[in-house]
Amino acid sequence: MVTFILAFTAIIYFRYVELSVKFFYKIFLNLLIITSIIFFSLYLLNILNNDFYLIFTSHFLRRIDIFNLQTTNSLSLLSWFRGLEQMVYSIKTTYIFGFGLGSTGEYFFPSYYGDRLNEYGVFQLTLKDAFSLFFRLVIEIGIVFTGLFLYYLYSRSYLFFKKNNKDKENMKKFIFIFVFSFTIILGSLIKEPNYARSSICIAILLFSTLPITRKQNEK
Repeated sequence: MVTFILAFTAIIYFRYVELSVKFFYKIFLNLLIITSIIFFSLYLLNILNNDFYLIFTSHFLRRIDIFNLQTTNSLSLLSWFRGLEQMVYSIKTTYIFGFGLGSTGEYFFPSYYGDRLNEYGVFQLTLKDAFSLFFRLVIEIGIVFTGLFLYYLYSRSYLFFKKNNKDKENMKKFIFIFVFSFTIILGSLIKEPNYARSSICIAILLFSTLPITRKQNEK
């Protein structure tokens, strides 16, 4: 859900890059529609099937409840924040260059959420991948090089929409590739440290094929 909302917001941003009142109105309207659909669906589920609603709230909503971390028993949430602690420690220790490839989880760092995971007997859970590609990149290659990678993603997305907004045929050919590859990359950065897997490699490869220049015969 978080990945979908962020990806949708990013696509709206790149599609309407002119920062005008109309641009912000469209973003607000789309977010309002999505939020309304979600709450209306939950309301209907609560009326039609209260058991399903309770299962949804207990299983899914607790995974993103960042306001009750002292009492949460969500292992994924604890693991994500343990990855955040690991990343912050690497920045404080190495400043720029990171600990090097393969170093995630191979060094000591103070971790409150690691202690919480240890209480559940799963201390090693996601320790060596930090549960986030962004965290892992910062830990292993440093915040500067990670920032350059993020800038590459932003600039190529911006240029893709800027150069192809008026070319409807070209946009139709490549919009699926953009959405598919961008969503995988964004989801990995948030909560899927899979840079050694084929999915992220294919996504980056497809993303790099997006046309960012106008056709020669286009004025």
